Amino acid sequence: YQRRVRASNDSRIRLYDVDNWQLSCKYKGFLNVSSQIKASFSHDGKIIISGDEKNFCYFWETETHYKIFSHASSKGPLKRQLRRDKNDCYHRFRSHESRVTCATFAPEALSDNEGFVKEIFVTSDAKGNIKCFLNIRNP
Repeated sequence: YQRRVRASNDSRIRLYDVDNWQLSCKYKGFLNVSSQIKASFSHDGKIIISGDEKNFCYFWETETHYKIFSHASSKGPLKRQLRRDKNDCYHRFRSHESRVTCATFAPEALSDNEGFVKEIFVTSDAKGNIKCFLNIRNP
C-alpha cells in the first residue's frame, strides 16, 4: 500500500493512494497561499511534516484514532464524528524567521533501549537557512 502526499496553495495537504490515485485524506492547519512548500512522510509513514508561510513546522498523524467527541450545549449534549477523509489535528512549532519551504525526515529513525523512536528532521526557509531537529516519540 503506497501513498503520496502533496501540499497545495489552498492550505491543504492531500494524501493519495497510489494504487488508484484516490484522495484518502485532506490535512489542514498550515498556511500556504502563494509558495511552493514541500510535505513529506516520516520513515514509517505515520507522520506527515510540512512548513508554512507563517514560519511554522507542522506534523499530522496519518493513523488518527477516530472517536466520537461529545460536549454540552444549551440544547443538550452534542456528538460529532470525526471524518476519516479530513484531518485538522496537528502539532506545530515556530522553526524559522521566514516562511518554511521544506521540511523532511531523515530516511531512517533510531531506537533506544527503552523503545523510544528518535527521528531527525530538517527544515529550510525562504532565506536559505537550514535547521536540524530531533523528534523523540513512543514506538
